[in-house]
Amino acid sequence: MIDFSKLTEQKISQKFGALPQGLKDVLSSTRTSSVVENIGKLNRLNDDQVLILQQLVGLVILGFVDFDEMKQEMLDAISITKSLVSPIAEEIRHKIFLPIINPLQQSQGIERASNIYFEIINENTIGGLSINKIKNAGLAPDEKREKLKSIIQNKYNHLPPDQKQLILQTISMRDKNEKNQAISALPKDTQWMINAKEVTTAPIWEF
Repeated sequence: MIDFSKLTEQKISQKFGALPQGLKDVLSSTRTSSVVENIGKLNRLNDDQVLILQQLVGLVILGFVDFDEMKQEMLDAISITKSLVSPIAEEIRHKIFLPIINPLQQSQGIERASNIYFEIINENTIGGLSINKIKNAGLAPDEKREKLKSIIQNKYNHLPPDQKQLILQTISMRDKNEKNQAISALPKDTQWMINAKEVTTAPIWEF
């Protein structure tokens, strides 16, 4: 559990001062607090819970805690019902963190940004949906392929079209060695966004 008493004004000020301007703007924006407040209210959090949730989002952007720690604090510090933690966290991830994922990566490094960017998936899952369920859904082969394709495409919808297209073209390459070389050649701000599990499990298609 976070010891908020150790988060002095000086430490917070130092962290804030070192942030890229884009992250400073997000932290200072009333829109950010309003979005978190709306998420909280829709999930029937009280005012005190909403306030702490807003603070936790700020601490993630500042780099004091990571995304998983935020979810744990939602249980420990806010006493949010366990069944609500993941839905609330996912909504915050999509509405607050994903739009600023590049400056977060620049500020906090690839590991922390990846923790926010990628859903926790196992080796038989893409985008939170079981590959086996799709395979056994009684769909025609083309339908199965399109379903998997859609899952992965949607994951990158928040990116600029050129960046999204580059990622999807790389994932869909047929030759494994060529694919690995292509990933290595990608710009750093794009390379880290490719989930290794998607590279190995993605069906072959043309984008």
